[in-house]
Amino acid sequence: MNGRLHDRLGAKLWDSIRRTIGFGHSKPYPLLALAEHYRLRDHLERKRSVTDLEWLFFRLAHKFDPAFFIEIGAKNARSSVRARRHVPRARIAAFEANPLNFARFKDKGKLAVNDIEYHNIALSSQDGEVSFNLVNSGGSPLNGRGSLLSRASGWSAHSTVTVPCRRFDSLFTLRAEDNACLWIDVEGANRDVLVGGGASLGGAALIFIEVETRMIWKGQWLYSDVASHLADFGLAPLARDYQSRHQHNVVFIRESLLPEIFVRELMGRYRGKVTGLVKIS
Repeated sequence: MNGRLHDRLGAKLWDSIRRTIGFGHSKPYPLLALAEHYRLRDHLERKRSVTDLEWLFFRLAHKFDPAFFIEIGAKNARSSVRARRHVPRARIAAFEANPLNFARFKDKGKLAVNDIEYHNIALSSQDGEVSFNLVNSGGSPLNGRGSLLSRASGWSAHSTVTVPCRRFDSLFTLRAEDNACLWIDVEGANRDVLVGGGASLGGAALIFIEVETRMIWKGQWLYSDVASHLADFGLAPLARDYQSRHQHNVVFIRESLLPEIFVRELMGRYRGKVTGLVKIS
């Protein structure tokens, strides 16, 4: 991608961000407060914002010492493998709906070495089977772009397969003391995952979730819908990245944990990392 296109995308992203109002808990961590510290015309800077947010998430997860770490939309379970270094005592489960991805990665040694459960199951609002849309990107459906939903525009499904699906609540019973940490990257299908976990979301202490601010998949929940739903379970947006103009990641935290000293200390370190005032690896 050439520099001029990067500039156009960055300008559009910044314009979109300026018009966006962070939903939910705005103090003491307004979601857009750190945007000015990234050069959003530069795709590497937007990538840095993603890396910084992941840094915050995994360090908070370490402090929570969760009983469960659950990755939904796992592809190769990269986030679960990374999580094991930070949550050594957790039960880690990763779910990948794309059967081609699952077949490719299920025997990878890192999964067994890190004691990670890896399942070819779509997390949905129902138990049974569901249609999953494989997207032919780069000449292959082996990618992380497949979804339970159809694209509103752009890519068409390479093919549709039937996969097993389960409600989150059918697989897990989470309690508040479990301090569960969730990683959700399901290409627009957040509604299916969250509605299927209605009885367990109160047991989540921390959620990293990819959201959209424009309809990319038909019938999807946008960021405001996700944030409103999670607010009903006492989860507040803590920080976000600037991945692209209409798609980004948000870390939600159980609102009752916001006053914890370690949360405030880590937010201070996160600010220092983003602003460059503190060198943190």
